[in-house]
Amino acid sequence: MIVMPVPYNLSVSKEEKIYQKLIKQSDLGNLHIAPHALRSAAIFSILTRLKESKNKELICLKS
Repeated sequence: MIVMPVPYNLSVSKEEKIYQKLIKQSDLGNLHIAPHALRSAAIFSILTRLKESKNKELICLKS
């Protein structure tokens, strides 16, 4: 077995597309999913992958 480090996906929209694709390919393709459920799951997944910055001096600004 060879371990290959792969960076985590940190894009919510890409994660949401992955979920949509997986659901379409599964037996649940006909199932109704609540609006924004996949987006909420994608956001949660991305947030669990984030790590605290090593540089405490950085400030995140939202414009």
